[in-house]
Amino acid sequence: GMSTGLSKLDDMLGGLHRGDLYVIGGASSMGKTALAVNIAFGAARSEGRRVVLFSQEMTRQQLAWRVMSNQARRSGCGKVAYQALRNGSIGQNEYAILKAGAEHLPKSVKWNTARGLSVDDVKAGVRAASKSLGGIDVIVIDYLQILEIEQRKGSNRAADIQHATMQMKKLAGDMDACIVLLSQLKRLDHREDKRPLLSDLRESGGIEQDADTVLLAHREDYYLERSEPPWEPKDKHTEWWVKMQNAQGKLDVYVPKQRMGPIGLVQLHFEKETDLIVDEAAQIDDEDGFL
Repeated sequence: GMSTGLSKLDDMLGGLHRGDLYVIGGASSMGKTALAVNIAFGAARSEGRRVVLFSQEMTRQQLAWRVMSNQARRSGCGKVAYQALRNGSIGQNEYAILKAGAEHLPKSVKWNTARGLSVDDVKAGVRAASKSLGGIDVIVIDYLQILEIEQRKGSNRAADIQHATMQMKKLAGDMDACIVLLSQLKRLDHREDKRPLLSDLRESGGIEQDADTVLLAHREDYYLERSEPPWEPKDKHTEWWVKMQNAQGKLDVYVPKQRMGPIGLVQLHFEKETDLIVDEAAQIDDEDGFL
């Protein structure tokens, strides 16, 4: 299979395989977009794979901010939080870091940030990218529910979503590429245990059926940050603080379905300021970046 740039994930998946549909699910702010972008650029960077990335949630500029911040950190140029670019709070040093990071961006990635794309638009965009790059290996689509899904006569939303996923699966085969398709999860606010389940995929029936592999992204520290107890009683706050320290920076990727491989859990390290995802926190030097 083709490398994701993350050895732990490659070990679980056996790499990315042509013709397969990979679905990454996650609630809001769980890191599913960051994971998909890291996989896209990881495949391009590590093996020169030809990638097209569709992002309908972010503008081209917002995506560039995230990618430059990530690449600068990964290439050892330094750390600049992408929010600093959004706020305009960078100086000459930060600008130099980002410029140096941008020079390491792989040239085999095409970005498409057009809004309101239909499935047919995605197909056309993939074929255009394939022509430009001389072929295509990995297609990343962020995300399924934001696409303009065709409303077929006498059908319902769930059936229309399934039809779209079937088209994506067919596109992967037609292009001899793999597709990484992002999907929303149902809201988990009502549930005490926030760890995602396969059944949490929104309009899940068709997605579960057509996906060859499903990955569910989860960050426990996101929920812990928002549930800090009062300082008194002290033992309750201490218990929370210990949990927070243990969860900080961990990205849990559950694999509840894999048609041709094992299921299980992959734990990665996520630096949310730069969207950098690596196998272990020890791979990042606090001063310079990726070791």
